[in-house]
Amino acid sequence: MEWPTNEQCYAAMKELAEYYMEGGQLEYWEMSIKQGELEGHFPPGKGFLHDLDQAIRVSSKPAMKDKSELYQLICTVCI
Repeated sequence: MEWPTNEQCYAAMKELAEYYMEGGQLEYWEMSIKQGELEGHFPPGKGFLHDLDQAIRVSSKPAMKDKSELYQLICTVCI
């Protein structure tokens, strides 16, 4: 198994954020993801996953098709 890259992690974070998050929370994570990509920082996965879990709990959207795979990718890189 090939270890996922930081770029793949940021892409997964972006996809999940755009689907589940709204308002200020979405704006915060979009800015953090963009800044992390530009500056080459290690992805802030634990904080992101915490906020994502909260957003999922209150979301009325159906489960995202690739949610489990994207979530696992973030966990693999960050935790």
